[in-house]
Amino acid sequence: MTSYPFDAEAARSFLEARYPDLEPGERIELRTIDQRGEGRPTVRQYWGNIGEVVEYARGVGEGIDIYVGVNPRLGSGGAKSDVARVTSFWADMDRKNGDARASILSAILVPTLVVESSDGSYQSYWSVAPVDAQSNVVRVESVLKRLYDSLGGLDATQDISRVFRLPGSWNWKKEYPAPFQVRVVQHDPSAVYTIE
Repeated sequence: MTSYPFDAEAARSFLEARYPDLEPGERIELRTIDQRGEGRPTVRQYWGNIGEVVEYARGVGEGIDIYVGVNPRLGSGGAKSDVARVTSFWADMDRKNGDARASILSAILVPTLVVESSDGSYQSYWSVAPVDAQSNVVRVESVLKRLYDSLGGLDATQDISRVFRLPGSWNWKKEYPAPFQVRVVQHDPSAVYTIE
């Protein structure tokens, strides 16, 4: 029995909230990064249904971080050109940005989901009516830049192929005193927006 069990129910609930309507050919990207060694190899997997994602993640060992694509993919690639649809806006706020949760909760738009990815660091999602990723990439990334600026100038990554930590998994970064279980701290399914 592991000291750090994967919370399959938390992962499933999160994935059902994020991917309620995968279209034919769309996939959920899962990336794992091994924090135990120096090489930190990345493994990418692409799944057509939530049950497969959860079962795969359940088998990932200790010391390996698990990330999930913010938006659904087409086929088996993790680049911008592989993103099928944009289904949310997002922000990654580390504790180095001050009181990250207060900044997120003071945003003009209420987040649909807020995930605590480590003690005091948050990853937020604002669900939007889905739009085609390829014809809207510049527009979406421009909105993300403005969102990040309004939240205090976060990191420089507003790429539509972004990945965030999977709730139910553990954050194994070596700079933390102990592993941290990633968890959803807020979910408002009524908070859905449009790109307009």
